[in-house]
Amino acid sequence: LFGVFISWGLLGVLATQVYIYALWAAKDLLRIKLLVYGLFMIEIVQTCLLSSDSFHWLIDGWGRLDVLEKYYMSWFDVPIMVGFISCTVHLFFAWRIYILSSSYLLSGTIICVRQFAL
Repeated sequence: LFGVFISWGLLGVLATQVYIYALWAAKDLLRIKLLVYGLFMIEIVQTCLLSSDSFHWLIDGWGRLDVLEKYYMSWFDVPIMVGFISCTVHLFFAWRIYILSSSYLLSGTIICVRQFAL
C-alpha cells in the first residue's frame, strides 16, 4: 500500500516535469517530444494498473487470503512495463551522452552497466 502511495506521488512529480518540459522545450525535435509524452502516457497506464491490482488485493479481497495469490495485472505492469520504461530512458541518456561527448566508450559503458542492473 505504501508503494502505491509513493508511485502516485512520483507520478505527480513526473507530471510537473512534463508540464515544465512542454513549456520550455518548444525547439526540441518531434521524435524527442513524442518519446517524452509517450513514456509519460505509459507511466500513467502503469500507475493505474498498479492501483487496480492493489484495489483487488486490499479492498475487494479484504479478509480472504486466496485473493493474495492472484496476479491480476501485476505480471505485466511491474516487470514488463517498468523494464521497457527504464530501458528506453537509459538508452536515451546514453545517446545524449554520446552526442555531447562523442565517446563510444562512455555511452557503451552506460549501456553495459544498464544491462547488468536489470
